Amino acid sequence: MRIHFLSGSLLPSMEASSANVMRTCDALARSGHEVTLFGRRNGTDDVAAVLRGYGVSSDVRLLLLGGPAPAQELHGLTRWGGYSKNVRYPLAVRRALQEMPPPDLIYGRHLPSMMLAALALPAVPLAFELHQVRGSRLGRWAERWLFQRLAFLGVTAVSEALIADYRSLYSDLEGLDLFLARNGADEPREVQPAQVGGRPGVRRIGYAGSLFPGKGMETMAALAARLPELDFHVVGGSTADVADWRARTVDLPNLIYHGFVDNAQVPAYLAAMDVLLAPPRPVTRSVTGRDMGRWMSPLKIFQYMAADRPIIASDLPVVREILRHKVTALLVPPEDMDAWVAALGQLENPVLAQQVAAAAQADLVQRFTWTAKVRVIEHLYQRRRYIAA
Repeated sequence: MRIHFLSGSLLPSMEASSANVMRTCDALARSGHEVTLFGRRNGTDDVAAVLRGYGVSSDVRLLLLGGPAPAQELHGLTRWGGYSKNVRYPLAVRRALQEMPPPDLIYGRHLPSMMLAALALPAVPLAFELHQVRGSRLGRWAERWLFQRLAFLGVTAVSEALIADYRSLYSDLEGLDLFLARNGADEPREVQPAQVGGRPGVRRIGYAGSLFPGKGMETMAALAARLPELDFHVVGGSTADVADWRARTVDLPNLIYHGFVDNAQVPAYLAAMDVLLAPPRPVTRSVTGRDMGRWMSPLKIFQYMAADRPIIASDLPVVREILRHKVTALLVPPEDMDAWVAALGQLENPVLAQQVAAAAQADLVQRFTWTAKVRVIEHLYQRRRYIAA
């Protein structure tokens, strides 16, 4: 199948969305599909370097479109950035589409680009990927318009909560098919642990991800203060966010910041840890500042499951869609620091730690790899019910 994946992500960037689309396209290519990924140029035209940074096969064709912008660290969308992303870039996507042979499937998660693709290639099957409920009336009108195109196949969504909300929101669209296609991780493989420093012989407690409010840094800092005998390692965050948290935790020498690392290098950092924490709060902010807590499908959790390390995670409904308490992780109330301390104490038991880690890895292999997401996309396409224009 020839697939055009329309992404609105800056490539390369520190956005989780960029890692998501890159890993999805890599899995599609490894499954034998011919994949072209459309992304927003972010300071470079070196396609090969961008692919390497995400560990993506050169079998994926990457088109970097949009104006020659300097490399950006995102802290929200400026007015000019919004115009560039939602007007200039979709127009560039449409031009590129019109210059290429039509694919078998247009799959994407950037609504303006998907709308122009539907207009430019009305007979080509379309599928749209959701990660949150759209907040604006204009955005929902645009979604409704896309969902009613003759060639529209259906929607994939990253969580059961998101599917439930969309079924309610568009209950009048009887022909709208929704499919669960979670985020994921690559199949487990042996990796050489990164050299992360810290004190010799001290347990390493790891966190990988952004440092936006509610994502987990609040918990990491609180635990580092409560447990000075442990080293807490933070992998990720923009230069500005890391600097901000360093200033706020200057009195915590056991809180070690590694900053942003390329997605392809994250498994090596996770392999260097003894325990991995996924501590989102009920209110979790995205790069735009919007609360994503109800619908998120945290990429870090799937990466943790692949790493064969025990996990402690926030006991939230969306997390319970993925992890099972005392089976694949220890789940604790997100803001109860006593519970987090107790869970870390429980995982000093090597038998329990190994059992939880092994069960999580086995569950990932069975249900949560990027290849599992590919199977959903393939199933959606095979169920197509459209009338060619």
